[in-house]
Amino acid sequence: MGKDLKGKELGTNLSQRKNGTYCARYIDEFEKRKYLYNTDLRQLKLDYAEAVYKTKNKLNIVDEKTTLDEWFNKWMFVYKSDLRKNSISSYSRIYRKHISPTLGRFCLSEISKLQIQAMIKELKSKGLGWETQNKVRVILSDMFARACLKNKICTKRMFFVPFL
Repeated sequence: MGKDLKGKELGTNLSQRKNGTYCARYIDEFEKRKYLYNTDLRQLKLDYAEAVYKTKNKLNIVDEKTTLDEWFNKWMFVYKSDLRKNSISSYSRIYRKHISPTLGRFCLSEISKLQIQAMIKELKSKGLGWETQNKVRVILSDMFARACLKNKICTKRMFFVPFL
């Protein structure tokens, strides 16, 4: 419980600085500490309540419109551009052939672990080998890990793509 300069209790995660400005602290869905400041305590409490609501409901994802296809292109350009040409070609071929037709049009924030598991299971039922399934899993795991680091998706939605 924070206190103001006169010693009055302000509430959880609220405090007053020496210059008279009120401060509210919270942790967003990307597990980063955020601060809100205002000289008006009533307005700060409203802003704080709104920020906490958005965090709990995952409404402040940085770029919720990015599709998996768009992220793949950015991911390849930024993180995989220093690979050998054969590796780049292999990643692109596997993505275009096995991932993009199923999940490419979905936004990153819409893709669930269940969808990915179903896709990998479908690859297995088509008779594709363990190596192909593993490459799909590795590509998606790295793509989602990088998207999480770039605040494209929420950490709590981040997942490791398991073997089936």
